[in-house]
Amino acid sequence: MTQFAGFALSLAILALRGDGGWRSLKRAKPLYLTGGAFAAPIIYCNVTAMHRIGAALTIASVLISQLCLTFVVEKRGWLGLEKRRTNPAEWAGIALMIAGVAILRG
Repeated sequence: MTQFAGFALSLAILALRGDGGWRSLKRAKPLYLTGGAFAAPIIYCNVTAMHRIGAALTIASVLISQLCLTFVVEKRGWLGLEKRRTNPAEWAGIALMIAGVAILRG
């Protein structure tokens, strides 16, 4: 239902905006057009993990994974971002989050 609501809202914005409409989709990068296809397996894995390890560990694991991927994306300059170095405080933050998950898993 959430995915459908997002699709409907996107469709409404596209219709109301009126600057190119469907033709402007041809200019979008293929990566951006296929991004929604990744939602189904991610949601499935999250729901499965919540049943197996609980909500707190699932959410903590997802957040840590997202932060680590963000570091990689920024470091390599993917998706048109400017390359950026990570500092020790950011790595310490990730380490503390991992330690918190370890304690929570206890």
